[in-house]
Amino acid sequence: MESRIKIMVFEPGKKPHIEWLKNVTEAYKSVVEGNVRTQQLDSKSVLVSNADNTLPFLKPNRHFGGEIICGTFFIASAGENGHYGSISDECMRYYYDMHNKPETFSEKELREDRIYGLHF
Repeated sequence: MESRIKIMVFEPGKKPHIEWLKNVTEAYKSVVEGNVRTQQLDSKSVLVSNADNTLPFLKPNRHFGGEIICGTFFIASAGENGHYGSISDECMRYYYDMHNKPETFSEKELREDRIYGLHF
């Protein structure tokens, strides 16, 4: 297990950026500001977000997989035993290109996502 991992962080209203993070649960919680929820994005990558992905407590951030992810989240490599690995350069470029612009959301989108949001 890596002691520090490279992650791509997505904050509401900002472009994504790279951070090095200590590879422990407390550090994950610090980034997402609460308990973590992990969603497999593909065979190599996971999205780690706040487990309480609800409004109005967390600001809407990005669309991912038909769902609006709220609050700060990060993407890392799928790891073992509840830990993660460093995001690969290939995955970093892919997700940066796809989600590099901060999004804005209409009230209608936010209402519909809360009720009908598709979840991973």
